[in-house]
Amino acid sequence: MNNILYIDDNAINLSNFKDTFVNDFCVTTSQCPLSVFNLLESQKYDAILLDIHMPERDGFEVLKEISESRFSSIPALMFTSDELQAIRYRA
Repeated sequence: MNNILYIDDNAINLSNFKDTFVNDFCVTTSQCPLSVFNLLESQKYDAILLDIHMPERDGFEVLKEISESRFSSIPALMFTSDELQAIRYRA
């Protein structure tokens, strides 16, 4: 089963995603973008999902840090409900 790491400060989003994909993926979630490297060190992930708007560090900052690390080969997807086209294009 594929392992997915999903980082989002919204607990409802995390819960809904996990409930939706529980039969297809092993989903690890965290509300803290600062925990991403601890989680990446603890388990092998096949994909990373990142919310854009989070406290402490936004998804773009986390993605940049991942892309400059030994975990850069893990595919990453950005999630957002932001309506600004500039944000969506950047993601």
